[in-house]
Amino acid sequence: MKVSTILLTGIVWLLLCLPIITAGASTTAMYRIMFNIRDEKPSGIGHFFKYFAEEFKKGTLLFLIDILCVILLAVIYLVLYSFVKVGNEVSVLAAIFLVPLFIWMITFLYVFPLNAFFDNTVGRTILNAFMLSVRYFKYTVPSLFITMLPLFGFMLLGFYYFMYSVPFWFFIIIPVGEYIKSGLFKKAFIQIMPKQETTEEA
Repeated sequence: MKVSTILLTGIVWLLLCLPIITAGASTTAMYRIMFNIRDEKPSGIGHFFKYFAEEFKKGTLLFLIDILCVILLAVIYLVLYSFVKVGNEVSVLAAIFLVPLFIWMITFLYVFPLNAFFDNTVGRTILNAFMLSVRYFKYTVPSLFITMLPLFGFMLLGFYYFMYSVPFWFFIIIPVGEYIKSGLFKKAFIQIMPKQETTEEA
């Protein structure tokens, strides 16, 4: 039952991400379902759509900020690249660019699960996401590895074979990976919760 719910959640998440702009709300709803499954709370598809509606405004805003960060990183790269020719300067460019890229990756790794777990402002959610990603790096590293599994699969299989395996990635690997990540995130989140609240939940 738990496995079927996880896989079905992944399918609904993917469908609601297709309009692109709704990806933030869909991802937040997905994590709320994953946390519910772990806590043995109601986690049906009806609850997914309920959470999706509740998180649409904030989730969409977080997603737009995420996209703006990607655009900003692209601009930074193009500006730096325009000043670089060849040789050692290329290595310097890579080093300079990788720092903000890595900060973006680990921060937004936590943003949507954090939004699903806590009720906070957009700015506070992003700030807390960055702080948690650094403070609990032991959870950040495996979570980042799981997130990048499709990229690793693409590099290993090549374009032709990877395209044939896309359904396997989207319908099995990704939802199971998100469930595993929800457990890692929850371990970090519980440690920053007030002791009284944690005891009551337990």
